[in-house]
Amino acid sequence: MSNWRLLFIVEGIPTVILGVLTLWLLPDRPEETAFLNDQERKLQIERMNRGLKADVGRTVNKKHITAAFKDWRLYGAGVLYFGANCALASISAFLPTIIKTFGFTNARAQLLTVPPYAVCAVVLCLTSYCSDRLQSRGVCVALSAALGGLGYLLLLTVHDNNHVRYFATFCITSGTYTVIGVVIAWCE
Repeated sequence: MSNWRLLFIVEGIPTVILGVLTLWLLPDRPEETAFLNDQERKLQIERMNRGLKADVGRTVNKKHITAAFKDWRLYGAGVLYFGANCALASISAFLPTIIKTFGFTNARAQLLTVPPYAVCAVVLCLTSYCSDRLQSRGVCVALSAALGGLGYLLLLTVHDNNHVRYFATFCITSGTYTVIGVVIAWCE
C-alpha cells in the first residue's frame, strides 16, 4: 500500500470512530444528559428556549431579501472575506513548499508548519477576545490584515535570511486566519 493511502487511513480512522461514537454519546437534549447537574441542565434548557422565543413569528419575505442586497456592508464584508480567503488558500496549500525552500527535507518542512499554526491559534483567540472586549471589529481586521500583508512582504523581499522568512510565515498565518475569524464575527 502506498504511503499516502496509509496516511488517509491512519488520519481517517479516528474521525470515523468518533463520528460513530457521537451517535450514542452525544445527548439529543439537555434533559437526557448525565454529566450536567440540575442547575446546569436548567440553564441549558433556558438558553435553548431563549432562541426559540426570539424567532417566533419571524418569516423571510421578498422585502427582507431586497434590503439585504441593498446593504453596502454585505458587499464590504464579502470583499474582505474573499480577499482573506485567497490569502488563506495560498498559505494553506503552499506553506510546506515555502518552508521547504529554506533548505529543509519534506518531512522536516511538514513538521515546521506546526508552530505557525499554533501561534496563529493563540493570536486568533487573543484578537477575538480583544475585538469583543473593545467592541471594535474593524480595527482588529485592519491590524490582522496588516500583519498578514507584512508577512507576505517579508517573504517576497527577504531572500537570504531564512529566520526572517520563517517569521514571515507566522505573520501570514496569524494575520490571515484572524481576519477570517473576525470578519465572520463582524457579520453576525
